[in-house]
Amino acid sequence: MRKCNQGIPKHKTVVIGLALIHLLVISSPTFSIVPRSNQTVAFDAATPTSKTLGDAAFTVITTASSGLTPTLGSSTPSVCTVLGNTVTLIATGTCILTADQAGDHQYNPAPQVKHEISVFRFAIPAQDIPVFGPVSLLAVLLGLLWFGNRRRQG
Repeated sequence: MRKCNQGIPKHKTVVIGLALIHLLVISSPTFSIVPRSNQTVAFDAATPTSKTLGDAAFTVITTASSGLTPTLGSSTPSVCTVLGNTVTLIATGTCILTADQAGDHQYNPAPQVKHEISVFRFAIPAQDIPVFGPVSLLAVLLGLLWFGNRRRQG
């Protein structure tokens, strides 16, 4: 009966064994798990809060704290649409823009950020609208009555 290592000399068996140990233990790759960082997204401060229907399409700038590029979208496509970073108004109402960043191997996905834009049919004047107090309103009403009575008499 032959022994199983009879055909391999003892010194070669030792060398093969050491090679296996080296391969499995010493030269095995090490893996380290590095946690991904969090990130935030933001709309540029110049992003409008109100627009007039019929205004030209406009560009919206968003940034991510990671330096990755955010994706701009609209959650109200019946009021406004987005193509790239250009917003087009299509109806009156509230246009809700969304900014997302999916993350990568270094960064977690950013929480979604929203920005609302009120879309009006006509431009709202920037000047103050006069408000009549009770005394002014009474004076106007008395003036109308006085002129009305004078027209009847004359």
